Amino acid sequence: MHIFRLRARVSDTWDAIASVVLVVAGILAGLTPLVGWNEWASWAALLITVLSGARILRAELVVPARKKTLDRATRLCYGLEGEAWRGGTAVQVSAGVWITAATVATEQGTEVRLFDRGNVPARTAYSSQEANIAILHTPSVWSPHVKATWREPEAGEAVVAVGWTLTQALTPRQLTLEYVVEEIRLPLGIPLAGPLPPPGFIGAPVFDPRRGRVIGLLTDGAASEDERLTGALLTPLSSLPAHARRACSGSEPVEQ
Repeated sequence: MHIFRLRARVSDTWDAIASVVLVVAGILAGLTPLVGWNEWASWAALLITVLSGARILRAELVVPARKKTLDRATRLCYGLEGEAWRGGTAVQVSAGVWITAATVATEQGTEVRLFDRGNVPARTAYSSQEANIAILHTPSVWSPHVKATWREPEAGEAVVAVGWTLTQALTPRQLTLEYVVEEIRLPLGIPLAGPLPPPGFIGAPVFDPRRGRVIGLLTDGAASEDERLTGALLTPLSSLPAHARRACSGSEPVEQ
């Protein structure tokens, strides 16, 4: 588990260093006319150009491309309970490897709907009822897949969830919902302020729009007694044990 924490810390540290360097370069560029540091002007300008350009490319090209990939990698998922199918959402995080809510991945059987191939059976490789996360394997591979991150979201951070629901005509419809991470932490997950998830959103991936990575799943909805305050419950992927994280990264899963 330490290697995943180390990767997250390195990523966060690199972002922090880039921000500091950008600020320092801006200060140097502003001071050069006043103190005669003309030899530093070109280097400061170069740093500002490179770092600013990298951030613009990431914000305008990389992250939107990752969001489009997330939309395509997110599919309907069904779990058989008794004689009825329970609907939810699953997302592919590597070839043939999907994550969804454990309440969707039932013991009787689970299927992922690949629209060009119908429903395909899914085998549960890992399931945690406590965290409400399950890892599924399908024999058919859906071409796009997204990458996960193991950091916990910060209070006040804006995130989005992508999931599927059914219209009144029973036609599948994909939606993107916007949320803000609450300050409190609950034993079953992290509360999100925003819309109440519609039916079918259980297991929907929660996306970090700054880095373009999936940070967790929507595992429940929440509403106050007067129904004016609504939101959802996020289970971060950081709650997965190390062997399950390796499975999400495409390594051979460890059965539980």
